[in-house]
Amino acid sequence: MNPVAEMALARARKRGNAASALSSLTPKVAIAAPAPVAVLREADLLPSGHFSRVLYLEGRRHALELVRDMRGLLELPNGAQALVGRLSECMREKPRSFALGVESVANLLEPEVANG
Repeated sequence: MNPVAEMALARARKRGNAASALSSLTPKVAIAAPAPVAVLREADLLPSGHFSRVLYLEGRRHALELVRDMRGLLELPNGAQALVGRLSECMREKPRSFALGVESVANLLEPEVANG
């Protein structure tokens, strides 16, 4: 055996069992169980209809692309209001989850509409 391998083997034998070394590191204090977390069901979020996270994210992505493409509209007077109107048109006849994603972006533009 080469000298490096012999030194590694000797060091490993000195350490002893790794499991006993790990047990000495574990805390001796009892840890309290975490408090139960309230789980939100889809029925709690949307009482009517199915909620799809994928469609929500797709709607949000679509709305963000629309805002990015029409960012020049934000510089015009009442441009933000027109953009929110376009987003609300985009929500028509779409699945509820998709519409909620678009609505989340429209809600971000509400302060701009309020400011003018």
